[in-house]
Amino acid sequence: MTRSTISKCKYGYVFLCTFLFASIFLMYLQKEQYPFQILQMLKPILNNVENSTRLNTTISKTPLTHLMTTTSKTPSSSLKAILSKTPSTRLTNTSLEKWRGRLKYLCVSLIGRLGNQMFIFASGLGIANINNMSMVVQEGIEHLQSVFDIHNTEKNKKLCKNAKAKYHRKASAFDPRLFNISNIDTVHVGHYLQSYKYFEHIYDEIRSQFTFKKEIKDKADKILKNIVEKHRKVNNASLNWTLVGIHVRRGDMVNHNYGYTVATKEYFVKAKQWFQSHYTNVIFVVASNGLQWCKDNISDNSTYFINGNSAGEDMAILSSCEHLISSVGSYSWWSGFLCRGNVTYYFPPARENSGLRKAYSADYMDYFQPKWIRL
Repeated sequence: MTRSTISKCKYGYVFLCTFLFASIFLMYLQKEQYPFQILQMLKPILNNVENSTRLNTTISKTPLTHLMTTTSKTPSSSLKAILSKTPSTRLTNTSLEKWRGRLKYLCVSLIGRLGNQMFIFASGLGIANINNMSMVVQEGIEHLQSVFDIHNTEKNKKLCKNAKAKYHRKASAFDPRLFNISNIDTVHVGHYLQSYKYFEHIYDEIRSQFTFKKEIKDKADKILKNIVEKHRKVNNASLNWTLVGIHVRRGDMVNHNYGYTVATKEYFVKAKQWFQSHYTNVIFVVASNGLQWCKDNISDNSTYFINGNSAGEDMAILSSCEHLISSVGSYSWWSGFLCRGNVTYYFPPARENSGLRKAYSADYMDYFQPKWIRL
């Protein structure tokens, strides 16, 4: 046997061992083989590789007859014994599918209106990221997809049908238990999840997911441009201005008995004064579900009101401003998050001793971002 032939055998053994290691690793993942069984399977192959290496280093000193005897101990018999096992223990398409099936999933259902759905989606992504899981939307993704360029998101109602429930303790407070659920194959984490702490470690990903669709962003930019042009003509304003959005949540919250508070006239006046004292040529842009109240209480020559838009379009307008005066509710929260500038918020968002108050942490700071300004 020539040196080149022996060298080829040696590399052949290495290739076979690599292939075998990959096969056995998949067997172990499928729990079809245990560690001690794997070692027994590897032993004859490793012995043959060792013999091959020793043979190559001693070829010049070994008689041809001895070489023939040594090289006749090929791994073919051991390898055939292993590869002839049942199909379930071999590297087949079936075993690969089973291996993929061992991936773990976190399921969310997007309920409520825009702000609520954004919290569930963002928190679901953050919790899945921490637990090394893939987030799957069980239902309700259509609304978000109509407003934002949502990407890399799977909808699979069937997959989530038998998911184990692991719900948070409070709707608007962080529950650290949800960062330790990686031992569950498929889990549903419930609704609301209204705490930035669930997703603060992936803020860039959240902002990317909540990129407004082009037609919505274009409309928002056009509306703001028209407001600025009108303000400049009427007030002979300079080319330098500061856009501050104002979101006023009233409507359904005014007479709600669950414990919601409604931002007062005094709050909005104080917030407007704060921005006017910190910036020059401030233009306020108001979006509200109680527009008449706004016109009656916070109107002046630097304030403009928008109406006739969808919830997504109004949020795009507010978040395109440099800063925001928020009120209460998840819609206001997300408008502030997406605008990136200074954000003021009304405090407290819930009446003491109410059902809603119990949904927050003791100091409310699992909900409000630390950098926001409390007024």
